[in-house]
Amino acid sequence: GMHEERRGVFISFAIGLASLLMGMIFGAWIMMSTEAAAISSVIVGVGGWCVYSFAKRTYRRFSFEEHGDIDDFVYAIVSRLPRLPRMNGTPGSRRPSSGSSLPEEKKEV
Repeated sequence: GMHEERRGVFISFAIGLASLLMGMIFGAWIMMSTEAAAISSVIVGVGGWCVYSFAKRTYRRFSFEEHGDIDDFVYAIVSRLPRLPRMNGTPGSRRPSSGSSLPEEKKEV
């Protein structure tokens, strides 16, 4: 399924991005003077390295076991959710139940 196609999609994206950056460098050397082409090549190279290192870090951070069960992901998400207090009474009722610890309203006479 999708797990098997994931690696191919990432590789295709990386090849496309590298090709775009190489095209930018070649275009710079064709259209610019030597000094401007060298400076722009360095800028494109540094930008490409930053994208590569960020992608590598993100891939490692979000990697998971290929043959893992989807229940593992659901449990990991649910176990990190905050626990909400239980409500007494019927669903949709806005009044607290009789066992509530809320203070009673005092009427002035």
